[in-house]
Amino acid sequence: WRAAFAANLPMGAIFVALTILVVPRGAPSPALAVRLPLVRLAMIGLAIIIVSIASLLQNPFLIGLCLVTSGVMLALIVLRDANARTRLFPTAAFDLRDPVGAGLAVVLLMPVAQSGAAVYLVYMLQELWDFGPTLAGFSGALMSIVWSVAAIAVAGAKTHRTRMGLIRIGPALLAAGLFGLALAVIASQLWLVFVAQALIGCGFGVSWTYLSHTTMQTARPGERDTASALLPTIQSAGYGIGAAMAGLAANSAGLAVAETPDAVRTAMVAVFALCAVLSVFGLFAAFAMTRAVPVVEPQYP
Repeated sequence: WRAAFAANLPMGAIFVALTILVVPRGAPSPALAVRLPLVRLAMIGLAIIIVSIASLLQNPFLIGLCLVTSGVMLALIVLRDANARTRLFPTAAFDLRDPVGAGLAVVLLMPVAQSGAAVYLVYMLQELWDFGPTLAGFSGALMSIVWSVAAIAVAGAKTHRTRMGLIRIGPALLAAGLFGLALAVIASQLWLVFVAQALIGCGFGVSWTYLSHTTMQTARPGERDTASALLPTIQSAGYGIGAAMAGLAANSAGLAVAETPDAVRTAMVAVFALCAVLSVFGLFAAFAMTRAVPVVEPQYP
């Protein structure tokens, strides 16, 4: 693990070198035109820390308490931000009646649903099918490989109808893949695990580019930078929240004390069943988003 993290050091050195070379020395810094929203930023940081703590706990009650607390905090932040002079979120953030708000909801909910597979799939393959660490790791990477292939395959979509269709198809494939994982564990069918992983990767691959692009494109004047900057942050928050919820499901189903394959199987069914249910919310938000997006066909040379 030390060697794996050390591999990032050369990239960090390159960034430092480029910063020294590219940023002009003695360049005047523009004065801040607005005050920093320190209270909301601190609340967001605290909410993320609480979610991170929840993902490390084993007591279901404490995990649930952490999730509820962080969820309430984030909701209060969004409500307070709507009437603030200096805003962190674009107008109508997470409002399903607005294309940007619904888009941000999809960006949050898809990772929330997929987190269970990201956290537990490799472990499950080792415990239930006796995979070694390397083979299990490569099996877990199948989702990412399919994501890339699918994204390349649909990169040429040009019409509004096609792009909106792909945004809807993505969460649908994600839901199908997560339901497939639950069925694969119940039926003890290894081939279905790989099919489900491919469906999940394809779901992200066909939709994520157009989901992100449409969310930025439909932002109100002056809010495009805010919307684009939020996308990776909200995606990361979704993975953190989803990991905590998956941990709650797994520990509630007895994973922390599981000593037999059947006990592990029961916990994994609980995790993937919860993820499959959560994916339906992302699908609903995607349909809401595509209904709210105005029809604007891009001009291509």
